[in-house]
Amino acid sequence: MKKLFFWFLGLTLTAAGLSSCEDSNDNDAPAQPVSRGAFVINQGLWGRNNASLGYIDFESGTVSNCGPLSDTPQGGVAVGQHAYVACFGSNLLKVVNMATQQVEDSIRVSAPQAVVSTQGKLYVVGADSVFCIDPSSKRITDALYVGPNPYGAVVANGFIYVTIGGTYGVFTDGNRIVKVDPHNLTPAGSKEISVGTNPYNQMAADASGNVFVVCSGNYSDIPSTVYRISPADVATAFCPGTYIAAKDHTLFVVHSTYEGSRPAVSYATCSTLSATADTHPFGTGSMPTNPSFITVNPHSGHVFVGHTDAGYDAEGGIHEYSAEGVLLNSYKAGYNPFALIFE
Repeated sequence: MKKLFFWFLGLTLTAAGLSSCEDSNDNDAPAQPVSRGAFVINQGLWGRNNASLGYIDFESGTVSNCGPLSDTPQGGVAVGQHAYVACFGSNLLKVVNMATQQVEDSIRVSAPQAVVSTQGKLYVVGADSVFCIDPSSKRITDALYVGPNPYGAVVANGFIYVTIGGTYGVFTDGNRIVKVDPHNLTPAGSKEISVGTNPYNQMAADASGNVFVVCSGNYSDIPSTVYRISPADVATAFCPGTYIAAKDHTLFVVHSTYEGSRPAVSYATCSTLSATADTHPFGTGSMPTNPSFITVNPHSGHVFVGHTDAGYDAEGGIHEYSAEGVLLNSYKAGYNPFALIFE
């Protein structure tokens, strides 16, 4: 939903097909978990209901168009043989058969913003609640009210951490994280964790259970800031940031701001073990100037950055880097690539 704010500022988006590209083969060590590929969520043109799903095949080095998605897709998750994509504008959770690379079903959920999986169930953040879905029956089995406009979710320490943005456009009546126990879908005690202004769907967790969330401020005099929440629920401002991803004890941070009408973008890494960030530059050149997401392949550790450098009315792209920031591959994507789901 926070993405909608930027659309109202004039960031028009479209959806289109994907073309071929190059990539490496991750199947050399069968004893280790590998990703055969990744699904690309392209958000599409605002108001046109024309988002699309693509697929990067790491073995063949190609990218294919898997067809349309419903309106305003957000994040997704892979579970077993299926991937699930939250489509906010259509009130649907799309079910993707990863073998056929096609959408095969839909589950109706009110205003889904994010979806995570734990305890063999799906947990969808939408409207003012967290919904529990049994993937076998594809039915909502339980729901928990958490507050107005929950935007993101991440699983850590046996709990689901959910951002509460509050009333849209107000930025003052959210500013907290609700910690949910998935065993019985109840708040963990009465715990709500205060964070910065306007927390939204950029969340990550490290190997020690530290949770990170981007609090995007008020798009004026309160800047976008990453907060760190320890397993003991102590929240502290960590570093400036717009997009984040975590692997082991490293946080990858993109900070995208504007100096006048020109974007100013920085890329950094930092250890997650300290309560304050010790940042180091990430990337050796060829870094996107208009990034749209950052994520990490959980198997290879490679870092992927989506971008719309050619403009919002042109095809986007995705760069793949080593964990040290060396550019490995570049891929074409649809319009406004928003997220990846790794198999």
